[in-house]
Amino acid sequence: MTIRRIDRLGYSEIVCDFLSEVRGKGLILSPVELELVASWEAEGIPVEVVCRGLLMGRQSHERAHPGVRPPHRLSYYAGAVRDAWRAHREQAVGRHEEEEEG
Repeated sequence: MTIRRIDRLGYSEIVCDFLSEVRGKGLILSPVELELVASWEAEGIPVEVVCRGLLMGRQSHERAHPGVRPPHRLSYYAGAVRDAWRAHREQAVGRHEEEEEG
């Protein structure tokens, strides 16, 4: 196993590495999948939120399909990433409103 310093990895490398961990198997992202990752980065979705969405997608798959390997296509997880991004923004708005009240 190779140990890589996270502070030296780019956005797409972190997503690829994390998806490999989520799936429990190595992978290489296709050009279409790299475009999806680039769109998330361009949209300003923090890489931590993307990783949270990937994990949520895996957990959802495990609940729905126990014992079946998680899908390897990144597009399968796109909805979970969107859900994580929406939740992250809602939490940020809630924190901002609390600060204004305090």
